[in-house]
Amino acid sequence: MLTALALITAPAIAAKGPKPAKSEVSKAIGKCIGAVLGGALLGALIGGRRNRGEGAAIGAGAGAAACAVLVAAAKRQDRIIEAQRAAAAAGDGQVHWASFRDENGKEMRIASQAQDINVTQSLVPVSFEVNGAQRVSPDLGTAPRVCRQTSSALSGDSGNATISGQIYCRTADGSYEPYALGKA
Repeated sequence: MLTALALITAPAIAAKGPKPAKSEVSKAIGKCIGAVLGGALLGALIGGRRNRGEGAAIGAGAGAAACAVLVAAAKRQDRIIEAQRAAAAAGDGQVHWASFRDENGKEMRIASQAQDINVTQSLVPVSFEVNGAQRVSPDLGTAPRVCRQTSSALSGDSGNATISGQIYCRTADGSYEPYALGKA
C-alpha cells in the first residue's frame, strides 16, 4: 500500500516544478536587519577596544540609512516592480523615473534602467505582487529568450538605497516578467 501511494504521489511532486523565487526587491528588504547588524559589528571591530560602543553605533547607523529607505518602500514593492518592468519593456538603456508615496505619505523616487543580457542558465519564475494580487511569472521553458537586467535606485527623505539587478524576460504575451537565475 505504501508503495502504491509513493507511485501515485511521485509524479505529482515531480510535476510541481521549482518553487518560485523572491524578487530582488523582497530580498533587499529582507536583508535590512543584516545590514544594521553587520554595520554594528563592523563598526565595533573598527572602533577597537576603546571605542567599540561608539563604532558599533556608527556602523549600525550607516546600515540603518539604506534600510530606512527600503523599509519605507516595503509596502509599495508593486510600484518598484512596475517601474522596473516599464524600464525592461522600453529597453532603450535610458533611466526611467517613477515616484510614489510611502506608507507615511512621503514621496519616494525610483530610477530604473535596463540593458539586454544573454541568459544561458535556466530561469526560475519569481513570485511578486501587482495591485495587491500575488502573481508568479510564467515558465519560459528553453525557447530563445529576450531578457533584460534592470538596475534601480530608490531615494526619499530617509536617504538612498540601491536594489540588486532584477532579470526581466519577455513572455509569450509580449510583457516583461521578473525571473531569477537557476543553478547551473
